[in-house]
Amino acid sequence: MSTERLFPGDDTDDEPRKHDLEGLDPEVQKERMKEWFFAHYTNPLDNSPYDDGYVFIWGGPYDARRILNQEYEGIVPDQVIEELADELDEITVDWTGNPDEQTMDDYEFDASSSTVHRQTFDAAILTVELLLATEMSPFLQQAFLRLLYANAITALETYLFDFFFSAITADKDLFRKFVEENNAFKKQQISLSNILKQHEKIDQTVKESLLEISWHNLARVKPLYEEILGIVFEEKMMSEILIAVVTRHDIVHRNGRSKKTGTDLAVTKEQVAQLAVLVQRFVKKIEDDWKNLLMPKTEFDM
Repeated sequence: MSTERLFPGDDTDDEPRKHDLEGLDPEVQKERMKEWFFAHYTNPLDNSPYDDGYVFIWGGPYDARRILNQEYEGIVPDQVIEELADELDEITVDWTGNPDEQTMDDYEFDASSSTVHRQTFDAAILTVELLLATEMSPFLQQAFLRLLYANAITALETYLFDFFFSAITADKDLFRKFVEENNAFKKQQISLSNILKQHEKIDQTVKESLLEISWHNLARVKPLYEEILGIVFEEKMMSEILIAVVTRHDIVHRNGRSKKTGTDLAVTKEQVAQLAVLVQRFVKKIEDDWKNLLMPKTEFDM
């Protein structure tokens, strides 16, 4: 079993935050460590296909106890680390990478030229399509197909986050527009003595705000794309994806049982294949619209 760190070399960025835990109440320390862990790792049930065991396409399997010790040993008391590790082990003993965070931490985004987010999406959908061609025993086939179906939605929501984050990070005007029009930021009261401190960490604040969004919730994501980026979602494709998201929710949160009917879902290969095509079309429309929006700006600059 591989239990090496998912993100080697990121100690420098985390160091100030990790040492801020020293001397805090043990419950606060545990909650902060849990937030960090879930930002980087996830239950393979949520994003990994299954073939007589999970296929760890996002890295792993990782051991929570070892990961926590690597990050926080000598900073947080061993007892607190052990308590959190026990809690995480009750969820699952094997963890995999969080594709959203992995993509965001591994690359520097440039919305006008980078194709990292599209490459990540294409690779995830290709994995779904390749695994769909895998022969599976009848006993395992339904669970396998459900996981592939859910993973197609995961690939889309990862892309939607990556694309939006890269776009506003690369354009200071879009970044400012997002901050100024975000209702959560409007409600915050900042004292004059904290203005500079808040300004210094504005990138991290925006990042954390975006990570709180469920990016498969297209009703929530749609106005962000339209009002901030000027990209309008195609209604028919969006409606079809919303139906698929409901199915994904039943797969992930109800173990494949339909909330509407109370019966077990029966996902077919054709449904998975159709969903893969649908999300690819949806992403292509976003990419094409974005290129058209950037084109006048590019021509003017020339």
